[in-house]
Amino acid sequence: MQQQIIFLAQEGGPGGLFDIGATLPLVAIQFLVLMFLLNTLLYSPLINEVNDRNGYILNNLSRTSELLLEANQLTTDYQNNLELTSQDAQRELLQIQKLQQETLNAEVKFIQSKINNEQVKARETRAWKKKLILRQVKPEIDTLTDAIMTKLSM
Repeated sequence: MQQQIIFLAQEGGPGGLFDIGATLPLVAIQFLVLMFLLNTLLYSPLINEVNDRNGYILNNLSRTSELLLEANQLTTDYQNNLELTSQDAQRELLQIQKLQQETLNAEVKFIQSKINNEQVKARETRAWKKKLILRQVKPEIDTLTDAIMTKLSM
């Protein structure tokens, strides 16, 4: 049986493994036509879609990067603006506090001067009333003094 297998393998007649006849060019043409059809009908649209998708992704990535840079710039600008506004508000607050303190001090001085004026008026009024009372009482004091003196001299 081994001899028969070897004999069949050595036999190189028509229909063998490397039979070059009319079928080889036909198979090659079929292969090339199939490659052309697959390339035009399947691979080219698929490659175009993949390229379009890659372009879309790259476009979105670049737009996202631009938006991120713009957002970072806006954030920095807003933080700087916020800091400046905060400093301005602090300055205004200090100015308002200083103005209120000056106004309060001026009002205190005004009220203190008014109180001092009222005290002076009250002293003057008291002194005037004292003098008036003394003038009214002076004749009585003089008569009482004379009466005491006369009783003592008696």
